[in-house]
Amino acid sequence: MNSTVGIDWTWENQDGGKKGRVEQIQEWNEQTGNSAALVIWSTGQTDLYRVGHRGMVDLKVVTVAKSHSVYRDHLPLLTEYENAYEDLYSINDWY
Repeated sequence: MNSTVGIDWTWENQDGGKKGRVEQIQEWNEQTGNSAALVIWSTGQTDLYRVGHRGMVDLKVVTVAKSHSVYRDHLPLLTEYENAYEDLYSINDWY
């Protein structure tokens, strides 16, 4: 899928002012799985960006991937309070 800079972008001109291609969704750190995207920019530069880590989103989808939708499905629920939905749903409600 193609992406461009998002609302929380703080990486100056790493994108070269161009679009990039998300190559992989992975963890930003050990505590937050599926919270980062590895992007290859049209300039050839490759970097890791936040897509949900601590509620920050550095990227915006420009063109959705034709295979399965990795980016949208891996964004965590963003809430004002940690575990705000814990009492509303159990893990079994989703399966």
